[in-house]
Amino acid sequence: MLEDKQNDWDWRQINAFAAQNGALLGIYGFLSLVIYAVGLRYSQVSMLGLLLVLSSPFVAAFLCIRFRETITERNASFSFGKGYVHCLLMGIYAGILIAMCLYIWFAFLDNGAFADAFLCAVSQPQSQLFLQEMQQQGGLVNLYELTGATTPQQLADAFRILPASVWASSVLSLTFFVDPVISIFIGLFTMRRGMEV
Repeated sequence: MLEDKQNDWDWRQINAFAAQNGALLGIYGFLSLVIYAVGLRYSQVSMLGLLLVLSSPFVAAFLCIRFRETITERNASFSFGKGYVHCLLMGIYAGILIAMCLYIWFAFLDNGAFADAFLCAVSQPQSQLFLQEMQQQGGLVNLYELTGATTPQQLADAFRILPASVWASSVLSLTFFVDPVISIFIGLFTMRRGMEV
């Protein structure tokens, strides 16, 4: 009976830390997206925004390691399951927070700013070559088919009329698709076997 209570307490603790770390990861993720969107208009910032977005799994791993070090003794074991569940929940909480922020942004604050930044980005000479390569490789086909657009201008117009709920739900869909896979790697990375003292 005592063992069941201990396990129950552990999972509640994992969930509580996952909610806190998920809030931190969500704020980091949303700010990364904002900087990435600013980088569409200002090329000096574009690489920083991309690096911040791509570094999110490393931030998640850091937060999971910090969680492990907080709840375990220095040489105590930390199971794959605890790391996996913590990371999975943390990613879900972060995804929900990012989706909420994007919904608020596109519903009340954007007023076409993202579409304008997209048009600014695709009108730059270095972007033209990139867009041509993407079209040749079929990278834009799905986006064009989904929106019915045939040019970047029409795609930007489609972005303007896209409901905020679509932006938010796309983040949630991506979260539920990618988070379980990333959590496996982070769970394996944070796993630790106990050492004899």
